[in-house]
Amino acid sequence: MVGRRRIDAVKQRGFTIIELVITLVIAGIVIAMATPIMRSSIAEHRALAMVAALKTDFEWARNNALSTNQGVNVSIASNTVCEWSISAIHQMTTANLANYNGVACVFSGLPPVFNGMGFSTAGAFTATISATGTSRAWLLTLLGSGDLTVKAQ
Repeated sequence: MVGRRRIDAVKQRGFTIIELVITLVIAGIVIAMATPIMRSSIAEHRALAMVAALKTDFEWARNNALSTNQGVNVSIASNTVCEWSISAIHQMTTANLANYNGVACVFSGLPPVFNGMGFSTAGAFTATISATGTSRAWLLTLLGSGDLTVKAQ
């Protein structure tokens, strides 16, 4: 009888195949529910990174104009493509855009020009940056004073 108890004790260790399958099914359901939320969250973070990059580059252009007392032009590729160029370092090119998949931009107004006093002389300029597949968007407005405001929409 003692030998039989040892065999039963050994058989009861571990998980059955049914328990493992149920655990995997539950994990799969949880992952399937979380995937859309993660996708939209990633798109929003990429859009925020684009907002930060544009804001940083515009601030650099303004500060460069102030420090050199010379005008600095910002080149915009088109009104619907997230590409701009200020210098070889401060730019967003097609190669950079691979890091911002799921981000859409709409620019309106003339490309900014900062004069030697840091003012924007090209008039009103706005950029709307949004995360595709979500309702989140950010509006960047360049004021005539050279200041840049960012508002979540």
